[in-house]
Amino acid sequence: MNVTARIWLDATGRITRATLAGSTGDPATDTAIRQEILTGLQLQAPPPDGMPMPIVMRLKATRPN
Repeated sequence: MNVTARIWLDATGRITRATLAGSTGDPATDTAIRQEILTGLQLQAPPPDGMPMPIVMRLKATRPN
């Protein structure tokens, strides 16, 4: 899996919205990443004041051998 995500944070560092640019190839996995993994996740530190949103990040995962 290799997909780009855009995330929006609130002032406390919690992800309030997430979208994917592209797809993992599995609609159920795409939905799970957006709604169950990213949205609601609390980061360790809040974003700096004035930080532009969204934050773009690349997610990459491989199956264990």
